[in-house]
Amino acid sequence: MNIERITYPLRLARGSHRAGSGKGCAMNVLSWMTGNQEITDFPECSARLLASLVQTCNDAKAYAAEFLSPQDSVVVLDLAWRTVGTGGTLHPSCQSLWILEVNAALVKLGLEIGRGHVQMTDLGFIPVPADDLDCWADDMIDVTRFAIDRWRELAGLNQPEDISTDDLNTALGKMLCTQT
Repeated sequence: MNIERITYPLRLARGSHRAGSGKGCAMNVLSWMTGNQEITDFPECSARLLASLVQTCNDAKAYAAEFLSPQDSVVVLDLAWRTVGTGGTLHPSCQSLWILEVNAALVKLGLEIGRGHVQMTDLGFIPVPADDLDCWADDMIDVTRFAIDRWRELAGLNQPEDISTDDLNTALGKMLCTQT
């Protein structure tokens, strides 16, 4: 993606936001980009479990502040974009294998996939000192990247085309200007 061609501020926010607020998480932007009528954290084009992982990355990168840095916004938006086409594509037997593999990677972060979303392990959330939070978030991004790639592999999906700067600008413009 050519970041210099983005005409709207690319700063994602922690949490989910309504259109016109000037804020949105990576999955909200993806929802706009893929043409959802109702903007959501769980666009139909993305597997719910993958969207939950991306949301965790989004919020971890904005933990200490409301907004992600422009650089972190690009990283998390790229993760969101890589989920396009994964909605409802994984056979249940493959999904069980995927959950086992991803949970093995998430355990060191004190998280697991359960009940259709990312949650704390039964042991509770492993406290992360403030000076290690960036490291934890970077590890979460690595696990999420692995999880998306593995999902796509098990589902027999190719990688999505690169994000179009024009599509991204249109989505960001709508998020900033459109009231619902």
